[in-house]
Amino acid sequence: MTAKKQAIVTSDHPVSLSLKKVNALPMEKKQNAVASFKAYLPKLHAKLLDAEIYEEASELAKQQALEGLEKFVATKVYSSVFRVNEVDDSRRDRNISTKLTSLKWLRLHQHLGT
Repeated sequence: MTAKKQAIVTSDHPVSLSLKKVNALPMEKKQNAVASFKAYLPKLHAKLLDAEIYEEASELAKQQALEGLEKFVATKVYSSVFRVNEVDDSRRDRNISTKLTSLKWLRLHQHLGT
């Protein structure tokens, strides 16, 4: 049995530093970073399942651990990768709301012949 290291992510951890770098990239490069992460994910899964606590775990427990890892990473990375300017986002929401409101007079069964 080999000794396993316990990973702790701190603000100076390479993952945290990488997220800060990704956050500063333009959207196209952020999308490339996401693609790179998707390519890295299987390696991350293998490392997780190599941990001592999963040696005798059921396949269901292993699958749940992998899904939990993906959810955790997605939660931490989402705001950095898909950050939207809140002012622009709010403006877009108002525009869509206005357009939808202007269509309230339509009656689907009358205007689409259904």
